[in-house]
Formats: sequence, C-alpha cells, structure tokens
Amino acid sequence: MSMVTTLWQVYLIWGLLIGVGGSCSFTPITSTLPKWITKQRGLAIGICFAGFSLGGIIWPPVVERLITTLGWQTTYIIVGLVTLIFITILAQLMKHSPQRIGLNPYGDEVDLGITRTTDQLARGVSFTQAIKTAPYWLIGFIRFGSMFTFQLISVHIYPHIIDVGITEIVAATVISIAAASGTVSRLLAGFVADRIGNRLTMVLSAVVLIMSLIGLFFARVVWHFYGFALFFGIAWGGIGVAQVALIAELFGPRSLGAIIGSLELFLTLGGALGVWLAGIIFDTTASYTVPFVICLIQAVLVTIFGVVLLLNRRKGEVY
Repeated sequence: MSMVTTLWQVYLIWGLLIGVGGSCSFTPITSTLPKWITKQRGLAIGICFAGFSLGGIIWPPVVERLITTLGWQTTYIIVGLVTLIFITILAQLMKHSPQRIGLNPYGDEVDLGITRTTDQLARGVSFTQAIKTAPYWLIGFIRFGSMFTFQLISVHIYPHIIDVGITEIVAATVISIAAASGTVSRLLAGFVADRIGNRLTMVLSAVVLIMSLIGLFFARVVWHFYGFALFFGIAWGGIGVAQVALIAELFGPRSLGAIIGSLELFLTLGGALGVWLAGIIFDTTASYTVPFVICLIQAVLVTIFGVVLLLNRRKGEVY
C-alpha cells in the first residue's frame, strides 16, 4: 500500500470523525433549546449561535500560539482533551425537555410546576409527518442554498481578494469582520425575529445577502470588501437563527431532534458542494466570477422560498 493511499485513508477517517463529532454537538443543542423556551425563543437561539461564532473568534489565535509553542501534534491533543472534558461536563447539565422533569417551557402560559400529560409532550408532528409537508422541503432547500453560498464565500473570499491585488492582512481582516458581524447579527436577529417573526427575518436577511453579493462583483478596493464583509455577516447570522427558530415553530417539539438532524443533511451537502464546485471552476477558468454568480442565484432562490413560506403562513402551520 502506497504512502499516498495510506494518508488518504487517514484523512478520510479523520474527516468523518470530525463530521460526526460536530453533528453530535450542534444538532442536540439546536433541537433541545427550543423545547425549553417558547417566549423569546429567537433571542435564546441567537445567543446560542453567537456562542458558536465567539468560539470561532477566540480559538484560532489561541491554537496558533499553541502550535507555535508546542507543535501541532501536542496542540491537537490539548484541544481534544479540553473539548472532551468541557463538553462531557456541560452535557450532564442538559435535560431532554422540561416536561420530563415536571416543568414547563419558559414562556408557557400553563402554571409552572404542573406535570404535562402525554398528549402535551407529543405536541407537534412526527418526523414521518414532517417530511410529507411542503415547508419541510422548502426549509431544506433554503438550508442547502444558504450554506452553499456561505461556505463557498468563506473559503474562497481570501484567495479572491488576493487575486484582486490586495494584501493578505486585508483579506484576513475581511474574514474577521464577517465573523464579528455574524456574531452580533445572531443576537440582533433573534431579538428581531421575536418581534416580526422568523419568516420575515429570514427573508430580510436573504435580501441583505443578495445585496452583499452584488456588491462583491464591484469590489476592487479595501473599503468595498470591508462593506461586503459587514453585510455578509449580517445575512449569515440572520438566516441561521431564523431557520432554526422557524423549524421549531413549524413542527413543534415532538420529533424536533430528528427533523433538525435530517435538515442538517441539506446544510452539509450545500456547504460541501459549494466549496468543491468553486474550486473546480476556478481551476478551469482562473476566475471566481462564475462561482459568485451561482451564489447570487442561490441567494435569490433562498429569498423566493422564504417569501413562499411567508405568504403561506397559515398553510405552513402543521401542528
């Protein structure tokens, strides 16, 4: 067996383990939180998502320092142990739902302390029922299209900026601005969604995404890219928070874990396809114009699907 084949197998197993680990962290959190909170649910999800972004801001410089000081092998062990210890401890504090311990979700109008009946625990629809509805597939396509765009841009914006003739430090700053903007946007999007609704928040965020992508086509100087990063981050945070809150709103807590988990497949496929396709096209054309056009088309489709959900509000309520 050649060294190349061995390395390929190692990287494949490594990638699969990271994917499984990430899914086992993200899905349980996003499916459990809405079960505990009905009042200001959007804000709660926004705070949770902001935590994901905050980790992405804090960890990279810490890891970089560790790699410089200790080497990447030791850094991997340290990061793995820290993650294992903290997640294991915090996971013990999580409960499946408030009803299982005789409580009611925050914001529930029923008096606290009353044990819920089996019918109340089963509020919502089953996974089998959910996949037979139009809203499920609309949200699936929205998740596919949005992650296709966000992941493609996140990976390929850095080399694109350098190709334009701007320095590496500016390209890195653009990514940092997008991350910081996305963190703030997640908090604001949750607050706004609780007041104007998840559907409208998602549509408005998609419109902002379209505007940012149009601006990207004309970006040639530093401040253009900074402006793009600001609005791109706003759209990223708003769409992500509104999607999860809308899933809980549409389908209820009964099979929320299975529903969110299955919809993560759309998210993963979109992100993987976008990054790969952009790389293939760039290698062929030496330009990111076509990938960015595809992103714009995806953003328009996300907006259209969001408007359909918005206009069919009554029809979309499946529980």
